[in-house]
Amino acid sequence: MRTGALVEALAGGLRRRVQDARWDLDGVIGALVRAAPDTSELRRGLGRTLEQAATSMRRALDRRHGSVGERYVQLNALSPMNTLTRGYALVRGVDGGAVVAAADVAAGAGIRVTFHDGEIAAEVVGRAARNGHG
Repeated sequence: MRTGALVEALAGGLRRRVQDARWDLDGVIGALVRAAPDTSELRRGLGRTLEQAATSMRRALDRRHGSVGERYVQLNALSPMNTLTRGYALVRGVDGGAVVAAADVAAGAGIRVTFHDGEIAAEVVGRAARNGHG
């Protein structure tokens, strides 16, 4: 056989082997594609689950927000500062402690009186009669 014919025969054989390898590879790729799970339903399910979780979180946050609002209203109703806006005053001794009874201070003692719009310093000059008593 001549060299050219030999090269041509080898090249032809090589081309056939390459083509066979391509077909084998195409078959493997096809098998892998067929064997791969269909994830579209899983993706849809995951999307629904995420939406349900987001809805649940929004509801929980709405409930918490309502609870915080209720607590704010309760705290505001119980706040001494809120009471001051209705005409009451908070009386404290010079040490900062609350004066809760007239007997807690003596004549000449310094006190601080807090109103809704500010505070004054005062000195006790004595006890006043209460409703004609004392």
